[in-house]
Amino acid sequence: MNLNLSSLHHILLRGIVENGYAPPIETLSIDFQRTKQDIIQCLKDLEEYHGVVLHPKTSEVWIIHPFSLSPTNFWVKTSKCQWWGNCAWCGLGIA
Repeated sequence: MNLNLSSLHHILLRGIVENGYAPPIETLSIDFQRTKQDIIQCLKDLEEYHGVVLHPKTSEVWIIHPFSLSPTNFWVKTSKCQWWGNCAWCGLGIA
């Protein structure tokens, strides 16, 4: 798979929906067969595009709308899974 903003965004969202968490940089590096630095740079490019918010200390995905990967006040539960939303609007988007 080619590493670009669209493919990275897709893989991140798919990981959250299917597994409940975003794939870590290590896994993305293996999946895309690219270095960790390549993945981090693409994540930073995606952040600049406002596609994600990265954790300031690790460069791992912290927020990818409509999902929050850390606890918030917007817990969404469906028949298949449960996630945190970033806000009420994001929660509606998840539902």
